[in-house]
Amino acid sequence: MMLKTHFYFFIALLLLTSSCRNNTRTNELERRENALSQREKEVAGIMDEYNQLLLMRDSLKYTDSLQVDSIQNKSTWTDQLVGDWESRLVCVSTSCRGYVIGDQRTEHWTFEADSTGLELHIARKAADPKIYLTRASESKNDLTLIDKNANSSKSNSLLSFEDINGKQIRGQKRSSGSDNCELIFSVLLTPRSK
Repeated sequence: MMLKTHFYFFIALLLLTSSCRNNTRTNELERRENALSQREKEVAGIMDEYNQLLLMRDSLKYTDSLQVDSIQNKSTWTDQLVGDWESRLVCVSTSCRGYVIGDQRTEHWTFEADSTGLELHIARKAADPKIYLTRASESKNDLTLIDKNANSSKSNSLLSFEDINGKQIRGQKRSSGSDNCELIFSVLLTPRSK
């Protein structure tokens, strides 16, 4: 009888311990499933970001190809402008301090074009050379000059050519000063001797 009691006690103990092990295994399995579910959500978020980046990249490539195409169409000067020029500027109208009508300047101008667009390089004797990004009108007789190093768009100038031929170019350069004054120079360009 004692043996029988021990046997039943032993079986009951086995059942209890096996059910405890099953309980811990079930808890461990649920913990792993939750961790796996969390990782799947993270991977899905990363995949969404990746797909959005791919779409952005494709749209940028499309935009870049449009810009390159438009630059290639507009990145040439008329043949009469290309090259180096000596410029003589005479002030014909001003509301800016420090300038009077009749003031004269002599500068070296170079019209250049590359894959980034049209540029005008202007060198003066005493000052550092300035580089202007340019936007040409359809006729290319009017140019908007944007100082590459200026912080504001108020430093833009408008260059208009009235007479363009191989020997000389005549026109006007209009600029606005920092205090909203206006400065107009007549421009005479002659080819620079090498």
